[in-house]
Amino acid sequence: MTGGVGLFDPVVGKIQYMLSDKHPDLKSYMVVHALYPWDKHSFVALGNNGIYCYDVQNDRTWIPEELKRNGAAYTKYFCMLKDRHGLFWFGTEDGIFILDRKKKICLQLTESDGLPNNAVTAILEDNTGVIWASTLNGLCKIECKKNNSDLKYLVTAYGCLL
Repeated sequence: MTGGVGLFDPVVGKIQYMLSDKHPDLKSYMVVHALYPWDKHSFVALGNNGIYCYDVQNDRTWIPEELKRNGAAYTKYFCMLKDRHGLFWFGTEDGIFILDRKKKICLQLTESDGLPNNAVTAILEDNTGVIWASTLNGLCKIECKKNNSDLKYLVTAYGCLL
């Protein structure tokens, strides 16, 4: 049995099959760090070689087009957050990618935007709507500011807290 994502049968206590057995294009996704809900019938898998989505109901895999266009499809992914506005935030080794599925756009935040480091290992949203990200060099706070119909992001880095 190879790595990646598989279907576990709790009755017999074994993995029935690996997704990469049914979908050979997933063979390069053997190290998956996390699984998150994507929509009603799909989940997203984040790993060392990128991201993919799997539709459980239709047994179909895909990579979001917005991430392909942005060059973000095959970087190392660590975490994901779906915020209160419906935006998807992805923590990667290349910073944060913010995916707006309604507008079909993807933005990237990096050290040049104020992140303490590009390797973002955790992201959460607090009860006021502020996004917090943990990087290899400390925490940062990301505030979303509305500018006409666009969102702008103000990043405040706190650096290492050791």
